[in-house]
Amino acid sequence: MIMNFYKYLFYKLYSFVKSVDKRKGAEWGAMNALSILVLTNVGILHNKLFSVAKGSYTSNWKIPLILIGVLIYATNYLLFVHKNGFASIEKQYKNETPTKRRIGTFIVILYLLLTLVSIFL
Repeated sequence: MIMNFYKYLFYKLYSFVKSVDKRKGAEWGAMNALSILVLTNVGILHNKLFSVAKGSYTSNWKIPLILIGVLIYATNYLLFVHKNGFASIEKQYKNETPTKRRIGTFIVILYLLLTLVSIFL
């Protein structure tokens, strides 16, 4: 279920980038946006978890987060760009019903809003 949401989120980002920019390479824009979004969520989670232990947590956190970011980016590349993985995802969701499309769009927007709000909490 989580992987389906992840692919659907990529598809929605891909569709948005494709509608805004008609040139080739929308899969790269969607992959970059998804990677940044996931890394933002990891960073927020990290800050929330370790803000509780303010005084006792002094280790260097930048290097692990950078490594996680590289891992996320590489995984997204392998899933979506390498060997045109985005094409099968586009084919899977291209013919969804209007009702499913509205529900999916609502869930994606809700996820994006929750991520945005959690940055400021």
